[in-house]
Amino acid sequence: MYIHARQAIKGRGNKRLSEPLSKRTRRFFSGAVKTAAIAVVIGAAVYGAWWIRAIATASPYLAISSIKVSGVERITRGEVLSASGIRTGDNMFGFSASEAEARIKDNPWVNEAVVRRTSLGAVSIEISERRPVALIRLDDLYVMDASGTAFKRYSGSDALDLPVITGLERAELKEDATGLSAWVVALLSALSQRRGFSIADVSEIHADKVFGLSVYTDDGVRLDLGVGRFEEKLSAYEKILKSRGSLRGIEAIDLNNTRGVVVKFADMVV
Repeated sequence: MYIHARQAIKGRGNKRLSEPLSKRTRRFFSGAVKTAAIAVVIGAAVYGAWWIRAIATASPYLAISSIKVSGVERITRGEVLSASGIRTGDNMFGFSASEAEARIKDNPWVNEAVVRRTSLGAVSIEISERRPVALIRLDDLYVMDASGTAFKRYSGSDALDLPVITGLERAELKEDATGLSAWVVALLSALSQRRGFSIADVSEIHADKVFGLSVYTDDGVRLDLGVGRFEEKLSAYEKILKSRGSLRGIEAIDLNNTRGVVVKFADMVV
């Protein structure tokens, strides 16, 4: 019984293996035809897409008729257009928006640039410029924005009347900077948002690893602020200024003293 069962199984296996040649041939050619049909469809789709793009990029009906540039103040519209490489008369689909944005951002004054095809024949270029808040003395004089980034070397043509930051090193000016450079950014922010005594009244900000930050007013008086609680300390200075009426005869004011505000007079003042 066992032997007959094995022979039966073997026999059924042999029957499957001995499928007629004609049937196997039809199955093979059927699969080959399906594969060929799929390849033809894909090839036609690729060619069709290429053909449509070729027609679109050459059609005079898709020429750029207007380019809107917004957000420019310090740089000019002409500088933006020249950097972008986009011109009226060019084809709407003949340029890469991302590549145009990258070329525009090569200008150090540009923080962000967005290029869009807004409608048929129209292109929009939106610019976000960096806002200079101070100059910083490193190996040379550089322009710094509100984030603490020294983004370009200062030139006389920049015509900026801003406080100068001294005492910092380039290695301290990182995106995720901490320590003194972060306190400098915080102080610049506080001074920029204040009424009364503000960043417009400051000629220099000096950073010292031991004593913290000191501010020199336009009158040449040094305000020792240390680090932190800047608004509180600047408000205390304003009270002193209001009570005296002027800073005449004062050399420095220590606003970071735990015993209270300490005023240092010039040696020649009686």
